[in-house]
Amino acid sequence: MLLNLEDKGTFIQIGPANLVVNVKKNGKNLKEAEEGCVEKIKEIFAELTMFKDMLKLKACYLNLNNKKIPDVIFKTVSSAKFIDEKELTPMSAVAGAVAETVLEWIKDKFEYETITVNNGGDIAIDFNDRISLQVANLKKFLIVNNSIKGIATSGFGGISLSKGIADNVTVFAKSASIADAAATFIANNVRLEKCNSVDYCFAEEIIDNCDIEGELVVKDIKKISDNEIIYALKNGLRYAEKLVNDNKIFGAILNKGKFYYFTRGLKNFIREV
Repeated sequence: MLLNLEDKGTFIQIGPANLVVNVKKNGKNLKEAEEGCVEKIKEIFAELTMFKDMLKLKACYLNLNNKKIPDVIFKTVSSAKFIDEKELTPMSAVAGAVAETVLEWIKDKFEYETITVNNGGDIAIDFNDRISLQVANLKKFLIVNNSIKGIATSGFGGISLSKGIADNVTVFAKSASIADAAATFIANNVRLEKCNSVDYCFAEEIIDNCDIEGELVVKDIKKISDNEIIYALKNGLRYAEKLVNDNKIFGAILNKGKFYYFTRGLKNFIREV
């Protein structure tokens, strides 16, 4: 299904995927590019289906030397390895990798000023100067450093499973697939190990045949204290800061309820508007 969102781009629904593709040239939407990527998206999902079993393995067990691996699969594996290959499977980076691959296809075929490909909140972007976006429940912000090519959000309550209690962890990185993997990793670590107000269950009790079978995920969050929320967010923040210090991401915003934590230096990349 295609839906023209006028100056906001084109909504594309293919199977379970819902993407918004927005391409601007000379201040106007380039509908030829926005609608022309449909066949590429279909091709990407066919490749993901072909490699679906491999995507469920921990990244540390996978070899990237196979030259026959499609580009979107390579992105998922390499991004999971880059962030934490023992913890993550390539599925942690799939949504971002899809957005990133679509964006690269558009870049190769069209002249443009800005591109955003939003795949359910995992966003690939390319721009020359600055661009304004609104992600998750954050205020609208202006990205002032075009080194940022990917933004992704993860947390409890979305379509994916989480081991942590964060409402949202939003990551800014050099690619959408890396941002996606990092958001998953950080959100998993916004956790309370021993808390009667958080119910855990095995992942397969919620989603059959998932990539983290046998691992505990958050099933339900009851009323938790402000101190517990702050403790969990600070725990996740430590992991986020390490990724920043290791030059793996540019920064992250961690949120639970009324509480927000920002990694150091993020304001060099974004401004609230």
